[in-house]
Amino acid sequence: MPRGAMGEEVKLHELNVYAKEGRTDEVKRFLGLGKLPTHSDKCERALITAVQFNKIDCIRALLEFGVSASSRIDGQIAICVCAEKNYDNAAKLLLAYKADYTVKTSDGMNALTIAVKKMPPALDVVKELLRAGAKVSATDQCGGLAAVVKEVNIEMLANELKKMADVDIAQVQADIAAADKEVWKHQREHMRLLIQKEEQKAGVLVIHFEKETDQQRAESRVDQKSEDSLAHDLNEVKVVLQSVTADTLQLIKDLDEAESAEAKMCTERDVVATELAGQQGFVKVAVDEMTASDRLRVASEKVRDEALAQTAEMETEFEAANKHRDLLNSELRDAEKDYKQWMRAKEQAASLTAQAQRLLATN
Repeated sequence: MPRGAMGEEVKLHELNVYAKEGRTDEVKRFLGLGKLPTHSDKCERALITAVQFNKIDCIRALLEFGVSASSRIDGQIAICVCAEKNYDNAAKLLLAYKADYTVKTSDGMNALTIAVKKMPPALDVVKELLRAGAKVSATDQCGGLAAVVKEVNIEMLANELKKMADVDIAQVQADIAAADKEVWKHQREHMRLLIQKEEQKAGVLVIHFEKETDQQRAESRVDQKSEDSLAHDLNEVKVVLQSVTADTLQLIKDLDEAESAEAKMCTERDVVATELAGQQGFVKVAVDEMTASDRLRVASEKVRDEALAQTAEMETEFEAANKHRDLLNSELRDAEKDYKQWMRAKEQAASLTAQAQRLLATN
């Protein structure tokens, strides 16, 4: 093989040929030489070539080597080529290696728009793009698109439900119990502080009124006439104290009711935990049914494809049989025509023979 720049061009041609023909071992051997950086135009061109001819193993080898799944050469984008040709497996592989599905061609279309506008639409590629996170825009419209979007959404929801089925219910219950303890602990502390606050207010009032009483008593020594007024104020203090005592008793009653509510919520928590365990079983049953339905759908699609193939084969055989029948009919008509000519010739020969015999007899 030539060396230098010319030799390098020959290698580039060989790598594209290997990718086009699906010669995975040769692609790996060539890449294993380590002479090409993963971001080089040569490697990206080889990836797009492999995508154009749907050579999955070669695509995987190039991606594993480190070639970008978002490769773009001469206006061709790997993921957009998948959309143009409806290569869903190639698209799935590129998206698994984080291909940028938002990149647009020179016409301003991304892979999803190309797949939707294709005739017929490349709905298999649309599914892979939606699973990777692509969003349908208002201008993306085609027959069957709504059903595909619904199917992918259901599939993603089913995957989420499958993940939820693996949640540790015992841990959830333990977390709920721990949270309940903290809630009621802080609620009790709140009630205790409220009682303390009311008691403090009562104490301040008592001290205040005691000071006023002492002052008034001192003044009463000067003027005995203020005694009735002091007695009246003392009665007011007693009323205030009774009111504060009533508020304190109400707070204690509220605390008792809160503790009763705590016991009730603990019972409800146990009921919710039981229902949650039942729902988890329901989710598992639903997931199993969905899995069985998917398997049945795949089997029915396989039977349908086989039936279509057999129908096409029978139509071909029927067409060939019709052609053979027409040929036989044509040959039969020709044979019948030859037979009639032979019979006429035979009759003419018999007539001539009879005339000859009569002539001979006459002579």
